[in-house]
Amino acid sequence: SYEPEPDDLVITLDPGMAFGTGLHATTRLCLQALEAHPPSGQRILDVGCGSGILSIAAALFGAASVTAIDNDPVAVTASRENAERNAVADRMQVAWGTLPSGTAGKTPLHNETDYDLVVANILASVIMSLFDEGLADLVEPGGMLLLSGILAHQADEVIVKARESGLTLRETKRIEDWVALALTK
Repeated sequence: SYEPEPDDLVITLDPGMAFGTGLHATTRLCLQALEAHPPSGQRILDVGCGSGILSIAAALFGAASVTAIDNDPVAVTASRENAERNAVADRMQVAWGTLPSGTAGKTPLHNETDYDLVVANILASVIMSLFDEGLADLVEPGGMLLLSGILAHQADEVIVKARESGLTLRETKRIEDWVALALTK
């Protein structure tokens, strides 16, 4: 039971078997970044959306549209149900998929436009491979890439890969052994 303050945004969530309850440090870091830089009117891509918590938060913070993708069908189902539960399904497209290169059986992401904000709260090793698949190319010039799921000792390697992909580090936040990186294009 939670009694919200008048200015609180409340997300009602059943993660099922998907990642993303809001309690893990990486999710909290991303939520704090979304609150600090509200994506009002922006086009958002959530890569590895899990329960949909970050996509839902972006929609509640005023995003014009949110595309949420995950390679786990359980996560896709949870995200869709949570979008309905939070009355943001009209602005949130959820798909079982990957970045443009795609994988057998999954729908590759065919973006008609770049995104103002791309969020990826997944393991550093996966983030590194996503850079090779064109993750940075999905960010609109002047847009932001928000990365988390990165242990502090992995941050420098991710930052180097991001710079090689044409991104500039804007901000680093840390909770416990986890970091979130905000990068701009």
